[in-house]
Amino acid sequence: GPFIAPDEKYGEHLLSLTDQYLDVLKSLPLGRPVPGEISSRYGRRIDPLVNEGAFHPGLDFRGRAGDKIKATAEGVVKKVTYDDDYGHHVILSHGNGFETLYAHMQKTLVKKGEKVKRGEVVGLVGNTGRSTGPHLHYAVLHRGKFVDPMKYLKVASLSLSASN
Repeated sequence: GPFIAPDEKYGEHLLSLTDQYLDVLKSLPLGRPVPGEISSRYGRRIDPLVNEGAFHPGLDFRGRAGDKIKATAEGVVKKVTYDDDYGHHVILSHGNGFETLYAHMQKTLVKKGEKVKRGEVVGLVGNTGRSTGPHLHYAVLHRGKFVDPMKYLKVASLSLSASN
């Protein structure tokens, strides 16, 4: 084939694109916030407190009170608060329209405005708010709308199995 001289600007462009993709990956909520078994999935279910059909906007992970809850993506703490539904809870903002919610905590371990890295402990599993026992309610939002967190858990498990 013909000789084509390398274009240095093209190489710089590829490196720049790679850096941009890595930044996006840092903002994606991948993996499990706690190791426990999933006790309730995203979507329609029978509400355990009123025994009626309802929509569940996240995943519930069984746990023991005091288990560590880890951020699933790099981000900034948007909210640390308490209400009757979620109890003690934290919302992290990850950029690119992603947020994660960690609810029913026994204790929160971060402050509003604090930067967190993926895997950093943000609180402890508890039984606060509208809860039937110690667990973590974990939700993913994209552009303000709840999305199924299971998709992001599956992506993380694919990347882990590919590296083994």
